[in-house]
Amino acid sequence: MSKSIFTKDGTAQGVAKQRLIETLARPDKRVINDPYADKFVIGASFMKLMGHKLNVWLAQKFAPGFHEHLISRTRFIDDLIKKSAASGAEQYVILGAGYDSRAHRLELPSSLRIFEVDQPEVLDRKRSKLPKELPNSENVTYVTVDFTHQSLTEQLMAAGFDQSKSTVITFEGVSQYITKEAVSSTIKELATLTQNSSSILFISYVDELLDKDPEACFGKGYPKAAKRAKLIKNLSAKVGEPWISFYSAEEIGSVLSKNDFSIKENVTLEDLNSVYFTPVGRTLPENQIFKLETFCDSEILEMILSITKWLFGFVTVLVIGLLLYAFLLPRPADTTDPAVFLQDGRSVNYCDLPDLDGSGKSANDIPKAYTPGCSYTTIPMPILAECTEPLTEGVVDMRGLWLGVSGRVGHLERIEQCGNRVVVTAFGIIHDFRVDGTLKNGARDVGAVCNNFNTAIHFDDEGVMVFRLFNLFDTVFREMRDEEMIFTFIDGIETSTQRICKYPDET
Repeated sequence: MSKSIFTKDGTAQGVAKQRLIETLARPDKRVINDPYADKFVIGASFMKLMGHKLNVWLAQKFAPGFHEHLISRTRFIDDLIKKSAASGAEQYVILGAGYDSRAHRLELPSSLRIFEVDQPEVLDRKRSKLPKELPNSENVTYVTVDFTHQSLTEQLMAAGFDQSKSTVITFEGVSQYITKEAVSSTIKELATLTQNSSSILFISYVDELLDKDPEACFGKGYPKAAKRAKLIKNLSAKVGEPWISFYSAEEIGSVLSKNDFSIKENVTLEDLNSVYFTPVGRTLPENQIFKLETFCDSEILEMILSITKWLFGFVTVLVIGLLLYAFLLPRPADTTDPAVFLQDGRSVNYCDLPDLDGSGKSANDIPKAYTPGCSYTTIPMPILAECTEPLTEGVVDMRGLWLGVSGRVGHLERIEQCGNRVVVTAFGIIHDFRVDGTLKNGARDVGAVCNNFNTAIHFDDEGVMVFRLFNLFDTVFREMRDEEMIFTFIDGIETSTQRICKYPDET
């Protein structure tokens, strides 16, 4: 292998090698599984013959805990990405992607667009080594960039990055290889890129104590800590990727907070040992703990949260004010025809609907009906029984007695219509209104808990009857689907109802 390859991807190969070693473990003993790691490792076939235990033993001879350190970092990010995707993240940006294979091995949703960012030589070799047919490959975009000299923003935007979409970003194993100025500039660019969306940033950094007090970067009793720290740094330099930047927790926290990132977690192998290795029976003793690199999970939500809190407070006050207004607003004078309560509406055959041929009364000829008190005790007779005014254009015929068969099973409601007038009788309440989208002609009556109720109603372009509370918030929807009437409340529960001719005896 030529020296030029090693000077561009030596570290990427080294990390892929550790993922391959872990993948060789028994399924019940391994922490991660990377079926593509062997494509990038020189001598992969020989390593497979050696098996997991011998490879780990050799890694322990080099630096105890080194293998577990890299695997815990990999698994920590795996979990972060899967959790973020499940929570609705729409984009995933991998800075310094190397031979990362998360796009293909984590079974991420197809809605997640992935941008893999690295040096051209590394990404070219990655393309040439990966199989032609890969899971989720259609959602992956390779973005070439030199973090020291090129604009990350320009490269990402040119590749199709959408600033309005929620994004998870990983800056894994990169910060020690580039200047602090480049790290700060990159984080600043990320903050600008994601300022219009909620986003999560993972960054790993090497502790500044690696130079000042190497033993503090390892567990108690770690063998030859200073010597191994020097060995690790020298090895990176020999493959052309020297470690040049080290941080304290306070320094990295300051860089992040200046750009509105808020730290959620700051962990090392010491914290993750019991999380990942203990469950598979591979707990590391303290003298093998490798903690010179910290894994930091942060989010750019501070500004958004402050705005959201303000908006939430404003909306809360508005809603409370509207509710108080509705409760305090006196109900209109009751114009209900007393005759509708003289007989029991259960006696009517609701499959026998009036002909809307204009031969009888119009909608204006019949007084508007209201709920008596907080609820009727006897099912009222039909309000619009004598109305034959044809339905107004755009009004869907939903007339009949409807019984819930799924969702809110047993739900009963009666719908009467003529012209643009509708009367819904259900829950002990009568709502008599016009479907003209105004509060003046809407349902101004009582709700289910005897609260004053003021709603505008209209039919949308798809024939759905929409109840809009205070003409601001859509709360209830009714629509016809074939022979069923579908009723959906604000809680999202959809109730399918079927037409029946008479009220059941138990109502």
